[in-house]
Amino acid sequence: MIFLNLSEYCNDEELVRFALTKLVDDEIEEDEQFWNQDALKEVAEDTNYQEEGEAADVFDSDFDEDEPDQEEAVENEPDDRVQSRKRLVYPGHPASKKKQKKKVISALQRDPNDEQVHGRSTDYKPDELTEDLEVERSIRKSTRTSVIVRQAERDAIRAAVQATMKPIKRKKEGEEKRMTQEEMLLEAAQTGCSYLEFRNGASFHSKVPATPVPYSQKSVCAVTGLPSKYRDPKTGVPYATKEAFKVIQER
Repeated sequence: MIFLNLSEYCNDEELVRFALTKLVDDEIEEDEQFWNQDALKEVAEDTNYQEEGEAADVFDSDFDEDEPDQEEAVENEPDDRVQSRKRLVYPGHPASKKKQKKKVISALQRDPNDEQVHGRSTDYKPDELTEDLEVERSIRKSTRTSVIVRQAERDAIRAAVQATMKPIKRKKEGEEKRMTQEEMLLEAAQTGCSYLEFRNGASFHSKVPATPVPYSQKSVCAVTGLPSKYRDPKTGVPYATKEAFKVIQER
């Protein structure tokens, strides 16, 4: 058996498209195998079912009396039909053989009233049943196909993202060299010196003055000698209290 590496001949987009197409084709094939089973096909000749003729309406003497519900009558009556149902085989699961049980009851043990109720309850139209089955089959098939397509798209996108991502290289344990105590102390001393001195200090000479700026002297009241908080607007003499201001005005 020969295996081909498609990544050498196709790019990522073509690989995603190829994987998506293959997944959809496989799912559609399994879906068709499921719906084409013998269990879902209609029986051409159903020998167990016999159509009864329509009888004329006959009113009994107890017509006005209450009658039990139709569902209760159907549950209590015996079923003489042969229960031969074919087991469905789902995709991906092997078919298991099981014995089919048959239950037959003589027609003499049935009540005529039960037969009449049973005939009305089991009456059906093959055309309507076939149409409903086709509609349900088409709805299930379309829903299943859409789900398969969405799942295939997600898988393809995930595969493309994983293909484009670069693997993270992790260092093995013990690969990095461990520093000794002396080397760590020497590195700490060098780092401390670099924090204490300016780097490229020539660029700060124009903005940082070489000599400190002298502080401005505080003004003193000319009358009391206390630190002045105010200044006379006419003379500009500083004063601290109202009395000192009056003395300055009198001069």
